[in-house]
Amino acid sequence: MFKRYWWIFLIMVVIGPFVGLFCGGVVSYIQPKLYESSATIQIQSYVPAASHQSAERGIATQIELLTSDTVLRGVSEKLDLAQIWALPQHELNAKLRRSISVKSITGTDLLQVSSRLPDPELCKKLTETTVEAYSDMRKQALSERHEASRAELRDAIHRQEDSVEEKRKVLTRLQSTGDSVGAPEPLGFADARADFETSQRLLEQLKVREIGQQMEQRLAEKPVIVHSSPIIPHIPVSPQVPLNLALGAVCGLLAGLILALPLMALLNRRASRRAALTS
Repeated sequence: MFKRYWWIFLIMVVIGPFVGLFCGGVVSYIQPKLYESSATIQIQSYVPAASHQSAERGIATQIELLTSDTVLRGVSEKLDLAQIWALPQHELNAKLRRSISVKSITGTDLLQVSSRLPDPELCKKLTETTVEAYSDMRKQALSERHEASRAELRDAIHRQEDSVEEKRKVLTRLQSTGDSVGAPEPLGFADARADFETSQRLLEQLKVREIGQQMEQRLAEKPVIVHSSPIIPHIPVSPQVPLNLALGAVCGLLAGLILALPLMALLNRRASRRAALTS
């Protein structure tokens, strides 16, 4: 059988890949096109990480926050997605999580925020707005935290100023009692002076902390640095036409070789039946 119908293998080797290429092209044409737009960002951190593990945990937390309900709600409101997609908020959040991906760039403290949508312009806006919504959320959280700590620090400074003033009065009163020439140092004067100097140093430290806090607050006005902004994509990332065509050709070749065997058997059986009828 194989010696007689070996030419079928040659035909199927040629026909199979062509059929596979045609099927791959049809699949690529039918598949919805998806476009991807990405941004590279760096999250400002004002507290140095204690270790590499803690830094990784911090990055993982920020990745989760970038696709949190708070950020996604802000994105849907800014882009009016409830009107565009006609979906309730919980379904919007689910769809946005499927469309947005955030990953850490290995060996750096940078994050890549990407969006995939059939609309290239909306894809770019989605990535851009996700970064903006996250930045707004982080800015608000940092502002509230700094406001609370700044109020506590101001209260501490006022209390310490009152304490320094009281100790200054005590020191001045003790010093006035020993102003006469040759008079011994008043009892308790050394302790009062040491107490006053300690309180004054503590007040200076609190004021230095206040200055540092003010500088930190100014930096917190820009909690996210955008290193590369998203652009409108022109080439879809899906479907991958070359991959679909290559897979179609390979599958067509394999299918052709597999179908060649039953086809050869069928032709051989017909030939045997015809020979039996003529004899």
